[in-house]
Amino acid sequence: TITNLDKYGRMVENHMTSDDVTEDFVDTQSTLRNAKRTEVRLLEHLSRTGKLSDTLLIEKELSRVRGEIEQLQGHVRFVSHRVDFSTIDLTLQEKAKPQAAVPPESFSSGKEYSEASRSLISFMREMWTKVIWLGVWAVVWIPFVVIGLIIWRKVSNKRRSQSAIPA
Repeated sequence: TITNLDKYGRMVENHMTSDDVTEDFVDTQSTLRNAKRTEVRLLEHLSRTGKLSDTLLIEKELSRVRGEIEQLQGHVRFVSHRVDFSTIDLTLQEKAKPQAAVPPESFSSGKEYSEASRSLISFMREMWTKVIWLGVWAVVWIPFVVIGLIIWRKVSNKRRSQSAIPA
């Protein structure tokens, strides 16, 4: 993998780690085998029991053991997949690419005019959208504006009448 990454850039740093999961894998498989044996014995007891209380106790224990088996099987699958993988941390520096001597695109008045026109239309569309929203919401904001104007006029008239009274 590392040798194939050379085409993407120059390797600056490289750290590889791998974990030995053999012991965990063997222990988990051993525990799984024991849990499966316990399940078989519980099923045998379940077929022989006649009392409801015994049946309920065995069913409860059987449910716990089956849950443990599923958990262990999942762990075995996880560990067996980890056997196939290692962790590689790389820092790559991109290789320098040759630059063209002439810019790839030249100036076009028509293109600039077209982009400016689209931008103007987009701006006007946004403004019209705002006007529509203000109009629809006018039932909410106009009463506040009217109340504010009435209060402002009363305060203004009161100030004028007080300044008109000679002292």
